Amino acid sequence: MDLSINKVSLILKKIGTKNYDRKEDSFDLIISLYANGKEEVISKRYRFGKSEDMAADFMKLIKSKFVNSDLSDDTLSHNIIVIERFEEMEEKMLNFVKRINDKIKDFKNYKTSVSYFEMNNVMNSLSFNF
Repeated sequence: MDLSINKVSLILKKIGTKNYDRKEDSFDLIISLYANGKEEVISKRYRFGKSEDMAADFMKLIKSKFVNSDLSDDTLSHNIIVIERFEEMEEKMLNFVKRINDKIKDFKNYKTSVSYFEMNNVMNSLSFNF
């Protein structure tokens, strides 16, 4: 039986939003990162909700994309995921998601003063560099 443990080092680079839907208050959360030096992009659609849950779910999604376990009869292979400065990145991601939710709340409160196109432009261009 072969045993293989691989380390996958993730460096988060940029997070942003795209494809905002005013009717459902939903958006795509997109992150670009480096996995062992190779550039990757991960995205998931979210609806307006609790910031902490969104940020935790997205971090879990990032990790799950790189976990590769092979538990066949003749091979035992597993990836260990390491996110550089994990706690700092987690805090920055949470702050970014809170900013998204604050923008959505602002748009809900000022429906008449904000045009649909202006709101879409703002929501589709929110980004943060880690």
